[in-house]
Amino acid sequence: MRILLFHAERLYYKTLKKALKKPPDPPGEGEYGPCVVAFITIEASDNNETVKEAASNIVDYAVNQVREETIILYPYAHLSSDLAKPPKAHKLLLDLETEVKKLYNGQVHRVPFGWYKRLEISVKGHPLSELSRTIKTKPTLFILGEKPYKTVKEAIAEKVLPEWIDNTPRVFLNASKLLRQKLEVFEINKCTNWLHQEIARRIHRKIESITGTLLQLKENTLDVKGVDALLYYATRDEVSQGVYTGKCVLEETFYVINTGETQGILEAIYEGFRQENLVVYEYGDLKIYGAKVADYTMPIAVSKNDKTVIGPLKTILETILARESIQAEKEGKTPYLPIWLHPITLALIPVSGKVIDYTRTLAQELAGRGINVELLEPGQSIGTRIRHAAKRWIPYTVVVGEREAATGTVTVRRRWETGRQEVLPVTSLVDEVTGILRYHGVLGRILR
Repeated sequence: MRILLFHAERLYYKTLKKALKKPPDPPGEGEYGPCVVAFITIEASDNNETVKEAASNIVDYAVNQVREETIILYPYAHLSSDLAKPPKAHKLLLDLETEVKKLYNGQVHRVPFGWYKRLEISVKGHPLSELSRTIKTKPTLFILGEKPYKTVKEAIAEKVLPEWIDNTPRVFLNASKLLRQKLEVFEINKCTNWLHQEIARRIHRKIESITGTLLQLKENTLDVKGVDALLYYATRDEVSQGVYTGKCVLEETFYVINTGETQGILEAIYEGFRQENLVVYEYGDLKIYGAKVADYTMPIAVSKNDKTVIGPLKTILETILARESIQAEKEGKTPYLPIWLHPITLALIPVSGKVIDYTRTLAQELAGRGINVELLEPGQSIGTRIRHAAKRWIPYTVVVGEREAATGTVTVRRRWETGRQEVLPVTSLVDEVTGILRYHGVLGRILR
């Protein structure tokens, strides 16, 4: 629920035209002297709890902040794009009026709902005369059977969920300093980052290559309220309205597959995971799959009967990054993403402008063979460009100097081979990279 609060010297309104085919309120006209005007937008996720909190906020403003004796509740559908449907919005406005009257000794008036209106308002202009409030829903986390659970601890206490789920959201991202640094490199919480979208597509293609079908993404696929919320819990301390309405491709993308394919797909996505790293918890006809990394387990899929939802992508990516980061930290090595997953396979770096034409031609040749290439041309030092590739976890860093251009070779650094570089013929490099990409079904998918 969104609220704009004004301490007004005067308010006048008059209904002019129907905004709904059958407005639930009759037309009206009103004029009021000094008053508190609450412009109210009812959102799709609002419920009785948000109504009570909104009423408390409105009354507190009127009584304790501006000390006014009249409150006007004004329906206003312009503060959010996620509006409740008119019947629900009208009902909650009526409930809000009732709650405000319970808490407030002054006069309470509600402006008619479902009409276009003429509006005149004069605001007093002091520091507290204009305020805004956002009242967020605190929904039931999930429903199993007939009983709703508002907290994970409650569900664990009744043995509905495994104890490891309670440990994941708060401590997982603090598992290691290195992990947090790597997550920042990939800008996990910046939804517009193109790298997210490309990694999402790669995982999508990987699953499609195994299932052989075009995947369908839709809401509430398992017909179990809040299953998506349970999965979101893996990356959020609190399930809030934002998890349902956010635009981040990683946070809103789930894959729906046949249950019989679940184990194979998870093992393919988490390449290199041993069997014991994929944990399965069963409750009735539900199965919750977790990816175990170090001492932490993250929920990554939920199955019911013949369907499984895998996701969200944010969790999948975080667990892959976590595994590589934590394992590399233990072994003193450089962490890396699986080659099939990274949208840029190879960073191509010419040492100087003398080999730029040769390097551009080579980049076109590699792209023509289905390899995603990022050409880092001179303009910065070679060290700066190599570090740029390293910060983006690009699997292959390939350097071309005058000697390489003359001999048809390249100097190759593989991210997973710390401190080692090798001079290879271009043909050998192409064979190596295309072989890996072909094996994983992503050769030739130029995603940028």
